[in-house]
Amino acid sequence: RNHMWRNFLLILDTMPRKVDFWNVEKLGPIVVYGLVPVLTFFFAWGFFKRWKMWKQGAPEREKRIDDIPKRIGFLLKFLFTPQRMYQDRLAGIAHGLIMYGFIVLFVLGAMMDAVNANVVHYISGWIYVVQSFVLEIGGLMVVVGILLAMVRRYIIRPKHLEQGNNAGLILAWLLVVIVTGFALEGLRLPQTDMQDHPDWAWASFLGLACSKIFAGIGLDREAVLGSHEVMWYVHMLVCMGFIAYIGWSRLRHIFTGAANIFMQSTKPTGEIDEIRNIEEAEKWGVSKVEEYSWKQLFDLDACTRCGRCEDNCPASATDKPLSPKDVIGSLKSQMERFLGTPKPTAAVATEEAAASDDEEVRDPALIGGSVEEDAIWACTTCGACLDHCPVFIPVVDKITQMRQNLVLMESRFPQEITNVFTGMENNGNPYRIGNDKRNEYLEGEDVKILAEDSDVDILYFAGCAGSFDPRNQKVAKIFVGLMKKAGVNFGMLGPEETCCGETARRIGNEYLAQTLMRQCIETFKSHNVKKIVTTCPHCYNTFKNEYHRFGGEYEVISHVEFLAQLIEQGRLKPVNPVQGKVMYHDSCYLGRHNGVYDAPRAILAAIPGLDVAEFAEARGDSFCCGAGGGRMWMEEDLGTRINEKRVADGLEDDPDMMCTACPYCMTMFEDGLKAHNAEEKVDSLDLCELLAQSL
Repeated sequence: RNHMWRNFLLILDTMPRKVDFWNVEKLGPIVVYGLVPVLTFFFAWGFFKRWKMWKQGAPEREKRIDDIPKRIGFLLKFLFTPQRMYQDRLAGIAHGLIMYGFIVLFVLGAMMDAVNANVVHYISGWIYVVQSFVLEIGGLMVVVGILLAMVRRYIIRPKHLEQGNNAGLILAWLLVVIVTGFALEGLRLPQTDMQDHPDWAWASFLGLACSKIFAGIGLDREAVLGSHEVMWYVHMLVCMGFIAYIGWSRLRHIFTGAANIFMQSTKPTGEIDEIRNIEEAEKWGVSKVEEYSWKQLFDLDACTRCGRCEDNCPASATDKPLSPKDVIGSLKSQMERFLGTPKPTAAVATEEAAASDDEEVRDPALIGGSVEEDAIWACTTCGACLDHCPVFIPVVDKITQMRQNLVLMESRFPQEITNVFTGMENNGNPYRIGNDKRNEYLEGEDVKILAEDSDVDILYFAGCAGSFDPRNQKVAKIFVGLMKKAGVNFGMLGPEETCCGETARRIGNEYLAQTLMRQCIETFKSHNVKKIVTTCPHCYNTFKNEYHRFGGEYEVISHVEFLAQLIEQGRLKPVNPVQGKVMYHDSCYLGRHNGVYDAPRAILAAIPGLDVAEFAEARGDSFCCGAGGGRMWMEEDLGTRINEKRVADGLEDDPDMMCTACPYCMTMFEDGLKAHNAEEKVDSLDLCELLAQSL
């Protein structure tokens, strides 16, 4: 047994092993163990100062650390299938190489070395060789990633990417960390592995390449040892300084971004939080940065200013004064100025400021100051910013809360909105038409009205556009005909139907919105409504995702989902060919906010003869029509009209028809076709109109 044990120890002694603090045995441990506590303190202090700002926000209403396994799943999904990161291909590859490279260096390098030096010496033999090889790969990934990032930032220079010295400093710093690490390997290997275990040295292939460079210089052993010692201290100080710097720089997003992914909202993206106890509330909306919740303030520090939100924002793309990235940046600057430092008061302000009200000195305007009013009103609430954000930062909620303050506290909103509010208050619709005329367009049709006969399986909610807009009345009438043809037992509210409140809510008039929503709920309750179908995605989203907060729980289905079901069940059979090239436009509130992509395409696929084409920006990347967020009712006098850009993009494919499933999109497409003098060449249709042609 002793003989076997001696042989085993001899084998271990001849295997390559990790040597801790090689060539710096005297001062190396003192430097590391002396600096680690100090730099850890600076690292933590940076985050502590940010935490002091976050905690000044209002209480957060949504649970953020519930269902831990699900939230860990969010992180794992991002780590292993980071689709959002790669939506910007080059940026995603560069960031991915740097991120995964550093994960390898940290886990298989720093953590394993710490255990080896302080707990158990286990890095030897195949463990040492594998570690060496994988660390070379990790370092190479970081270098390639940094070089790609530099090419993108300083040569390609995409317009949405900020060109700041801070970003260049960070990239250069990271490069120095890796290059000095490889240089250390190049200086050490000829004195250790290449002498003791030359057959194993291949694992450090980049270190070997560096050693050849040093060999070419002609350094003797003493020079090599001295250079290695100096390089070790440089490398160690650069690494530790970088770690301490994280807590004080935009690099904190390494942690805040991951935390934001973990704490992301689990509610539908189309859902807006209501103002609770609105009758008793003393203030509505947000006018100061601390009135946002702590999680909304945390969002500001998770932002990397990568520009993906700006690059996909329809308002920004059409030269409106709205950049989601800049909104977040402005709010962050406001947070740092007023929550991160002692509050300026009149006593320490300038003479002019001292003469003003102390509150104004302490908090200059957020709305119209840090964030332009035109930017607030330019938002279409399409959700593209959130959908493309790698770390799930919502912007629409922050803009909506500023709108609420403008509308409810300041009575400041675009002039044309006055008539919209008046119509909703007096007539129950934004068209300012008497509600008793809601079903006039169906005169002569045999349609059940729930006040007369509530024995129905489903309520058809036509919405305001379907009831009062002449073009969309045609759509509603055809959909009624399709349901009758399929033998659906449905009914309508007729004069009892009122606006669902969606437009008022997204414009910022939460008080009016809640009034309309409660009125609808009472009407539904009086007729025992359980299931609703609607031709308007805005009504669909509101009923499905927001009414539950007021006690309205319904099964809600869009008309395209319903029609697709009827076709699948054989109750509608499209048989007549419809010739022509059609392009389907994904409505933001049907597609991006609610994930209804396949049903409309299933309908198109069922219609014989059609040549179906996709917009260049389709499904989750669909470009907004410009009518969401109440923009349907506002003048668009800044930049290019969003609907005209969307139509222009579609016309490049020379279609015969542009098809949608939203009354707002329908209106915007018809206007866009007229603007391009294409209304005679290209038809704008709703899906149900196209289906009706084939029956």
